[in-house]
Amino acid sequence: MNIASLSDVIGANPNDANALNLRGAAYGQAGRYQDALADFDKATALNPKFFQAYNNRALIHVRLNQPEKALADYNQAIIIAPTYHHAYLGRGKVYRDSNKTALAIADFGKAIQLKTDEPIAYYDRGIVYQSLGQHQKADGDFSIAIGLRPGAVKPYLARGQSRYALGKYQDAAKDFGVAVEQLKQDPDAWTWRGMALEKTGDAKNAANAYRWAIYVKPGHGPAVDGLRRLGLGPRGR
Repeated sequence: MNIASLSDVIGANPNDANALNLRGAAYGQAGRYQDALADFDKATALNPKFFQAYNNRALIHVRLNQPEKALADYNQAIIIAPTYHHAYLGRGKVYRDSNKTALAIADFGKAIQLKTDEPIAYYDRGIVYQSLGQHQKADGDFSIAIGLRPGAVKPYLARGQSRYALGKYQDAAKDFGVAVEQLKQDPDAWTWRGMALEKTGDAKNAANAYRWAIYVKPGHGPAVDGLRRLGLGPRGR
């Protein structure tokens, strides 16, 4: 239902907490954050056990850069519904962005325990492991995320970076190859591919990757540096 239809429902029944929650979510998607908060506030006032509304309000607080308010709402959702994996995912992201890595890992782990086929939880936990330099664990989580959702590109790019850090350059180059198929306009993805190929000794394809990065973003420093290491310029020797 769209905002107008939901407003009609609420007009007929102003105390319909479900309709308020749905309209709040629609407002959030439309970037009307204050309207969204007003609807979630009323929904939770009408139904203090409405854990989905707390979770949805937390998402708005995240978008408004209000992490403490977001945590309070995620905590409330978890108190009401301890098996609601979405709240652990959301809270884990707030902890991650606040550099509370141990708490983030714990929440992503709980989300995985509650829903083992949730690729986002594995990906998000992998990002935390990667930030801590625990690339073997990160590789494992990214691999599971890819197995659960092979069409998602971010896990390939992230796994490639961890495999590069582990010295698995051939595998990293393959991951970056998958990534650039969807990220053709991303100079960083092309540069990572060039770096991995350079490490494997494939200078020709490494140079092509660096040149593509420079084509997408003229003067892209890391790609220019890569060509310089190969003794090349943007178009040749």
